[in-house]
Amino acid sequence: MHHASVSFEIVAGCEQKCAHCYNVWKGPDAEPTGRISTASYKEVMTKALVGSRTRRAVLTGGEPTNHPDFLALAAHARSLVPRLGIITNGNRLESLAPSLGRLGTTSVQVTLLAAHAGRHDELKGDTGSFERTIRGAVACFEQNVEVVVCFVCTPENWQEFPGVLEIAAALGVRMVSFNRASPSGWGVTRLPQIVAEPAMVIAGLEAAERAYRTWGIRTKAAIPIPPCVVEYERYPSVELGFCGVGRGGQEFAIDPAGKVRSCNLSSTRMADLCTDEWTDAEASPYLRQFVAALPEECVGCRHAKTCGGGCKEGGFAAYGKLGAVDPFVRLARTGSAATTDAHSSDIKPRRRLPVLASA
Repeated sequence: MHHASVSFEIVAGCEQKCAHCYNVWKGPDAEPTGRISTASYKEVMTKALVGSRTRRAVLTGGEPTNHPDFLALAAHARSLVPRLGIITNGNRLESLAPSLGRLGTTSVQVTLLAAHAGRHDELKGDTGSFERTIRGAVACFEQNVEVVVCFVCTPENWQEFPGVLEIAAALGVRMVSFNRASPSGWGVTRLPQIVAEPAMVIAGLEAAERAYRTWGIRTKAAIPIPPCVVEYERYPSVELGFCGVGRGGQEFAIDPAGKVRSCNLSSTRMADLCTDEWTDAEASPYLRQFVAALPEECVGCRHAKTCGGGCKEGGFAAYGKLGAVDPFVRLARTGSAATTDAHSSDIKPRRRLPVLASA
């Protein structure tokens, strides 16, 4: 099995309150996760990176820089693979940039939800986030660490993307990740708030095409956008792809306790690397079930084999069934992604998710 990368969610907690947060431990009924010792997690990293034969590791979370041994874990991962990526909220990035540069960090991904500081901070639930993120990005460039700007498209902020692209151009960013929000974690409780309408996503893709022609910025859609909703041929400069779970491009995620899942949006644990081998994760029956599951709405579609139904983990999280339709597709076809009152909750996310540390 080809692994594009392996993601290590080294901590579960984060100080921000993004409404679209896909952190699987932030759902109202989610079980808390523990955290194994740094020494044990290094063993997990070794088992995963050597066993998978990937060439890229990603440290994420939660917010990875909250881990007390973040740099030690980053250094260990970098010693095992030639490419190291960090996904961070940017709050500590400015001070960490010199260390990340010395480690040979390949890229750092930060999120900008709006082009204006006040609006970005409001959407993040974190005053000062915009300024800290910009300063951190500049500091990374000074250390020759590539910066990728991530934009999460929702009904609340979709009109902000052209301005975010302008900021990316001013910073010297060459790659932008444009993601339509796909529900998991707290996002499941607020589908109308986070699932963008097709016209909103299309407006973002058109802005991405203009950004390529104007500044040479390339855009990648990390969350699959089904071709039954969007015409791929209209956006030749945007990297549009399909879910890699169970096939080429697989990107497993490993939580703070060493449990392996098929991706960051999945809540299904397939193996425990504290006791299991990497081959146990690759041989998990869940992968076969996932690939085989096809939403009824997709049967007969000419894109079914390649697309597979869009983001199936989003459908699973939202509707409780593997093979449920992607909420984005449901919205496109019916005018609403929500099917129960539980999808339209006013509950606010917890500011910090408790992390159970173990020696």
